[in-house]
Amino acid sequence: MNISDEQINRVVTEVVDSIKQSNTNSSSSRGYDGVYTNMNDAVEAAHNAFLQYKQRSIQCRKNFIDAIRQMAIDHKEELARMTVEETGMGRVDHKILKYINAAKNSPGVEELQPKAWSGKNGLALDE
Repeated sequence: MNISDEQINRVVTEVVDSIKQSNTNSSSSRGYDGVYTNMNDAVEAAHNAFLQYKQRSIQCRKNFIDAIRQMAIDHKEELARMTVEETGMGRVDHKILKYINAAKNSPGVEELQPKAWSGKNGLALDE
């Protein structure tokens, strides 16, 4: 599936707007761009985000995951450099390969699809 720059920009804009809106309605422990100074607030926000996400359709979730994967590939050099600078570990060229591998091979919504198979011993269903 090809994702246009317009679609990615729309998703990013929606997320940023949501974060900005949440920042105006949240406690003082929350900093800029969804960074929390209190771990419990961060866990609560992550749980609330998950509750919203799990109500989305499989296709909507696939679109989110595809956009995140594409952004990871598009920004792999910058992300790899930042990772090495922040941790002081690893090599940028290795981190680039890891970002590509994670973007292409991490499981997505295909893991949520039920699978059935049959044979001489009967029928099996994996959900």
